[in-house]
Amino acid sequence: VAGISGSMDCNSSQLSYPNDAANDSCLAVYGAGTNNQRIQRWLAGATTCVTIAGINMTIGSNSSTKFNYPRAIFVDSNNTLCVSDAYNYRIQMFSYNSTTGVTAAEGNGAGSSYNQINVSYGVYVDTSGTIYHSDYSNNRVMK
Repeated sequence: VAGISGSMDCNSSQLSYPNDAANDSCLAVYGAGTNNQRIQRWLAGATTCVTIAGINMTIGSNSSTKFNYPRAIFVDSNNTLCVSDAYNYRIQMFSYNSTTGVTAAEGNGAGSSYNQINVSYGVYVDTSGTIYHSDYSNNRVMK
C-alpha cells in the first residue's frame, strides 16, 4: 500500500522505519516515517504520496513544523492528525491540510512531572477530543 519493500530512502515514495499508520474518513492512508522525520499521506487509489507534516530528514527542536522522531499517529473524525513527537516530548495536532502543528500535550521537556512527557510511543483521541498517550520512559499512560 505504501513505501517500497526492502528499501528505505528519503524520496517521496519511501519511508524510513515507519512506526505507525492511520487512515482518515476519506480512506487516505497516513504513515509516520520516524527516521525521515515526516508524516506522509497517500490518497485513496494514489500511487504516490505527499509530505503533510515534518521536513524530510530534518530533526527539529520544538518547531511547529518539525519533528524529532514521530512515533505514533492518529487521525480523528475531523481528519485532524495527532502525532506523538517522541524526542521533542510532546503531542502535536495538525488540522487537515495544515503543515503547522499545535502542541496539544506537554511540550515542557523530558521529565516525570504531570506536565511533562518522557518519550511518547502511542497516541489515541476519543470522540470527545480527549488525547491519551503512552509515556514510554515514565511507564504510564496519560490523558
